[in-house]
Amino acid sequence: MTIIEDALAANGPHIKLLKKLKVSYIIGVKEGDHAHLFEAVKTHEENETMGGLTQQDEQGKITRIFRFVNDLELNKSHSNLKVNFLEYIELEGSQVRCRFTWITDLKITESNCAEIMRGGRSRWKIENETFNTLKNQGYRLEHNYGHGKQHLSTNFALLMMLAFLIDQVQELACVPFQQARRRFRSRTSLWERMRALFVGYFIDDWETFWQAIIRGHQVARLQPKIVDPDNTT
Repeated sequence: MTIIEDALAANGPHIKLLKKLKVSYIIGVKEGDHAHLFEAVKTHEENETMGGLTQQDEQGKITRIFRFVNDLELNKSHSNLKVNFLEYIELEGSQVRCRFTWITDLKITESNCAEIMRGGRSRWKIENETFNTLKNQGYRLEHNYGHGKQHLSTNFALLMMLAFLIDQVQELACVPFQQARRRFRSRTSLWERMRALFVGYFIDDWETFWQAIIRGHQVARLQPKIVDPDNTT
């Protein structure tokens, strides 16, 4: 397992905990917050002792530059804690498109620096496809935090994560779910349609349910029950 985290996690106690748990990590670092580390990197840069790799895309428009140093002190407070440093710069012509820096316990080489970079950048994929989805696409993550004096909000959050897991499995492996999902621009719209069917109809089975969403269904006109005026109950 490899833990992917932002710069808030790049501190001695947390990294020691990860080492104790025997998990690897790729953690973002910022020059303003990790001056001791970046000073060491600058020294290696001046001495030309940094490892490196340069790549270009097939059209020759994008240049990808990898620079790395292994076995650096994290900071002055934890001089015995050694980390490996990776910098990634993307150029379009002479213009810098993006620049990222990470620390990791994985030994960095020319053969794996691109893979470690992709691992570090995947945090945004996790952010957008997990946390943003849970917050803004119908799962109402924030809403769950406001309930209960003891463990109710935790239970709501766990049920929400379970629902999200089931939806992810269905999105990968359930053809009717995939077809239903494609009919709607957002997940929230699909959830609203599902909720409306559950509230308004007796549903015999899941196949009927999904086909009604995918192909449409007979529309029932709203007709109130006729009440017998002599029946006072």
